[in-house]
Amino acid sequence: MTLGLIVAAFAAVVTVVGVIFIVVRHRRKVRTMIQPQANAEELEKAVAAIRARATSIEKTKKRGGKSELMQLQHGDLSVTLHYDPPAPKRNTVVRFGTSIERMFVTSHETEDPYRGSGQKPVALLDHRPEIFFRKEGRLDGLGKGLAINSELQTGDATFDDAVYVRSETDRPVIEALLARREMRTAIQGMTDAGFHIYLNGPQGNMTAARVNPSPEDLAAEALDTLLQNMATVVAGLPPVESTSPNPRPNRGRSLVAAAYALGFFGLGAFVVKVMLDDWPWQVIRLGALLGQGALPGLGIWVVFLVALLLRVRGRSHGMSYLLQGGVAMLIGLTGTGAVTAYVLNGALDTSEETVRNVRVVRRSIVGNESKSYHLHMKSWIPGVDEVQVEVSWHVYRSFKNPHSKRWIPGEITTRAGYLGYSWMTGMHRVERGP
Repeated sequence: MTLGLIVAAFAAVVTVVGVIFIVVRHRRKVRTMIQPQANAEELEKAVAAIRARATSIEKTKKRGGKSELMQLQHGDLSVTLHYDPPAPKRNTVVRFGTSIERMFVTSHETEDPYRGSGQKPVALLDHRPEIFFRKEGRLDGLGKGLAINSELQTGDATFDDAVYVRSETDRPVIEALLARREMRTAIQGMTDAGFHIYLNGPQGNMTAARVNPSPEDLAAEALDTLLQNMATVVAGLPPVESTSPNPRPNRGRSLVAAAYALGFFGLGAFVVKVMLDDWPWQVIRLGALLGQGALPGLGIWVVFLVALLLRVRGRSHGMSYLLQGGVAMLIGLTGTGAVTAYVLNGALDTSEETVRNVRVVRRSIVGNESKSYHLHMKSWIPGVDEVQVEVSWHVYRSFKNPHSKRWIPGEITTRAGYLGYSWMTGMHRVERGP
């Protein structure tokens, strides 16, 4: 009993910590789901000013609402603004994108577009680089402090402390990209404004994305600064020769995906068990059974966590993947193990029924809208003082006692359980003799 409670408490604590982590990481989305954006009118005025300077506008429809594509021109830079306006249960998103195809030189090309300018590719890669910049957070610092995350340091303390660089590509490419101070200043200017910057190899695009921007973020001066920073980055991109149009896959992503799949399965199985009150196995010590079933999953989880740590350690995304995969797998393994033990204990039980005389000492009701009815009786199980069972409304009502301080006799029919956890097959009141 104690071991089961310890396992359940540990799983609950880790799950709560994981949920808090996910909410904090996606707090903008959570706030939007709870309350619509309050400054929608001011934001629309700022977007209207952008429409006025756009060279073309295209309206599209997609799942969740309408969107707009606006073509903007800033000197020689052509930018596409993808705007998702405020809508119920949807984030407001702005994405400024421009082509960076000139950065990539494929080995099968007969002419090198950089040869005429005297530039040579900084690296020959078997993939196209993907690089992601965002504002550095506390979790990133924790990951680096624990030697789980590994991030390139440029030597510019201001940039290294403010911007987090995430990429699976080779370091010479990132070092060449960030070698010039103008590039670092432009990237930091965009991340300080709340934008996430993507240099995306497969599509050959650079994207500056912002979720739930304020009207000030899209004001004319802020927009000109953003576009100028994008132009600075595009002009300073180093040439890269690649033999494949695909990016290098992230190490650990498959393990995290498997963890999420198992996590949803385990959580779903547990929710189904809770919702289906008419399952035939009313286990007497349900908490102890679930805890015992979750214990093997806890051991497997420790092995998985070590494997995932070895897989993602030294990567820029290591801490994030470790927390996401660890929490999801913990939910999946413990939830699946607990429900599996519950099903096996009842489905494989071939023991004979046993009838016991019991003393019901009190009753209780759990829940408000969806109520469950419980009887509490003196225990016949060694080491357990009181046994609680869930019964139907009719059985619950039959044990009504006009003398509140007296116990009520009853009979309970149980079976031993395949795993040794007895479960009730029936119960009824026994009238006292004369």
